[in-house]
Amino acid sequence: MATYLPLRGNLPSIPRQPTFHSEATYLPFRGNPPSTPRQPTFHSEATHLPLRGNPPSTPRQPTFHSEATHLPLRGNPPSTPRQPTFHSEATHLPLRGNPPSIPRQPTFHSEATHLPLRGNPPSTPRQPTFHSEATHLPLRGNPPSTPRQPTFHSEATHLPFRGNPPSIPRQPTFHSEATYLPLRGNLPSTPRQPTFHSEATYLPF
Repeated sequence: MATYLPLRGNLPSIPRQPTFHSEATYLPFRGNPPSTPRQPTFHSEATHLPLRGNPPSTPRQPTFHSEATHLPLRGNPPSTPRQPTFHSEATHLPLRGNPPSIPRQPTFHSEATHLPLRGNPPSTPRQPTFHSEATHLPLRGNPPSTPRQPTFHSEATHLPFRGNPPSIPRQPTFHSEATYLPLRGNLPSTPRQPTFHSEATYLPF
């Protein structure tokens, strides 16, 4: 049910995978295409879906989105394949800064209000933090020198990734119904057992 779908510019020199769309409002592809293969782009509810600029020299991986208003990929494209980002009911979820030099695990989120990851990512694991009925528990200071286990949360609306991406794969961040729960003081130099709590109002890292 698309009303305007022109193909502009020179045709590709090799076959290109199909672009699927239906009932979308405005989802154009602008700028130079990637130098490595990318699969087709799937979207729905679009009315204006032109392809602008030179077509890609090889196939392109898929970008999945539904009911999103603004989901651009900014900056230079990654030098290695990147896993897809899944989102639902999000209004603004851009990726800013330089992309990671190696693949990154997906970030899962749904109906969250504001849960960004700030500062340098940890290099060693940390057990998850559970909380209940807390109103103000921030985590301040330098992050731990060893990797950290995931933080669980859900119902977020704005989940951007800020700063330089990690040089090694990062586990997903899960969250649910938390508004503000930071942890204060310096982080432990070794893994820490979990802190249990629930029904929190704010859970940033």
